[in-house]
Order: sequence, then C-alpha cells, then structure tokens
Amino acid sequence: VADGWIPLGDPVDAMPRMRQYLDEAGRPADSLMVRANIAASDGGRDEWLAAASRLQSAGVSHITISAPSRLVGDAGLERLVAARGVIASEFG
Repeated sequence: VADGWIPLGDPVDAMPRMRQYLDEAGRPADSLMVRANIAASDGGRDEWLAAASRLQSAGVSHITISAPSRLVGDAGLERLVAARGVIASEFG
C-alpha cells in the first residue's frame, strides 16, 4: 500500500476495501492520503458542503475543486473561489 491514492472516480465505495488493505499491512487508516474531486456545480453552498461531508466521512483527506467545463475564464475562477470559501469555512 502506497502513501497516497488519487482515484480516477468517486472513491467512497472503495474506501472500506482500502481500509482493509491498510489494516492488513499494519497501518492506521489515516496514514493514507486520499485525494478526491468536488465539482463546484450550480447547486451551490448546500451541494458543495454535502459533497465535502460525504468525502470526509469516507476518509478522504484532501480535495480538489473543479468548475463546470462550461464556465471559462473569470467565471470559472469565481466559482472555484466561491466553492473553496464555503468548504473552507466549514471544514477548515
């Protein structure tokens, strides 16, 4: 088992298996950095916080925030900044 995992998709369903692998290797679950993505979708604050909470509950330690592909330039950046602010205010 490596020091980190950046899954290509949603890692939530695979996290119990990953914890099992860590346990079998004699490592605590929090010794693995797991990065997942949150889409800063049109759902806004409640949707972003729900996504972050779901990932945190599953054991994800780091997130990447992405803007919808239709938002380009300043609009995409503004959405990313807004989502980051909301998530950081709740999760630190």
